[in-house]
Amino acid sequence: GHELAMHVLYQLQCVNVADAPESSISTSEHYEKFFISLAKLLIDVLPASDKSFSKLLCDAPCLPESLFRFLEGLCMSQGNNQQTKDSEGDRVTQGLGTVWSLILGRPPLRQACLDIVLKCAIHSQDEVRGKAVRLVAKKLYDLTYASEKVEQFATDSLLAIANKHGVSTDVNFTTSKESTSEVEVSNQEASVSGSQISDAGPSASGSTKTSLISPKQSAISVSEAKRHTSLFFALCTKRPTLLRQLFNVYGGSPKVVKQCIHWHIPTLVRNLGSSCPEMLDIIHSPPEGSEELVTMILQTLTEESNPSANLVVAVKHLYETKLKDASILIPLLSSFPKEERCCLYFRD
Repeated sequence: GHELAMHVLYQLQCVNVADAPESSISTSEHYEKFFISLAKLLIDVLPASDKSFSKLLCDAPCLPESLFRFLEGLCMSQGNNQQTKDSEGDRVTQGLGTVWSLILGRPPLRQACLDIVLKCAIHSQDEVRGKAVRLVAKKLYDLTYASEKVEQFATDSLLAIANKHGVSTDVNFTTSKESTSEVEVSNQEASVSGSQISDAGPSASGSTKTSLISPKQSAISVSEAKRHTSLFFALCTKRPTLLRQLFNVYGGSPKVVKQCIHWHIPTLVRNLGSSCPEMLDIIHSPPEGSEELVTMILQTLTEESNPSANLVVAVKHLYETKLKDASILIPLLSSFPKEERCCLYFRD
């Protein structure tokens, strides 16, 4: 079946290339209609675990514009009768796995495919967002030609939500399996996969720009704050130097965004550990307005283990030079000599 489909597609493409411009339009339309019909048939008939759909897209002579819209809808679990998991997989994983294969094997399509994954990484559905974040953090971020755009997108998303002011009431964050896994990418394998292929085709939608936040929205919801920060936290696990950006925006962020950061921080801190140089450097001299975040990090680091010597040094320096508040030392008191603890009590 696959060989026959490829034969028809390549025949149509050859005719399209050979024909005069006025007649090639009709051939191009026939190619697109046949391609889309075949792609939809594979999705409707075969289980999500089947690789025929991915192989079709990887081996076809070119991919029409409408195919990218169809693929994006598949990644976001839209437009098919099996939106959730079936007995042999799920459509979101299938779509993202196909996108991953295209990124690896068809360089001209990388931009368009990367745009699709990044849109999914800030999707409102936890399942879609969680799978996309894991794909980006575990695989895409390691690719030299994608890392810069991925990092810029995550940073822009964080800044967009941090600089947007609206609701200021306290909110409760519920931890779902997918949401938690977005942060714990360093301890998991990505849930999407794909085989490498070696064809190339035109990038029809490579210039697609992903919208971060609508200017018409005037208030920040809990779900909006979570979806616009998840990718950034996942990248922090891979590249701790990004922590400085997080601390820089924390002080001026809306209350709901701060609470979202508080929700993410414990898992991130445990993944990085108390010996992380970048985190110690920030604790040593944190940006103004981020003291509350520093306190939360110290509490997390000292919950289950004794603080490292470097952590104690960093906190002492903070207390003696910038933050004259002995409460910052409370999580570390057990590691101080008795005489030093007494001196602190009398000093304050």
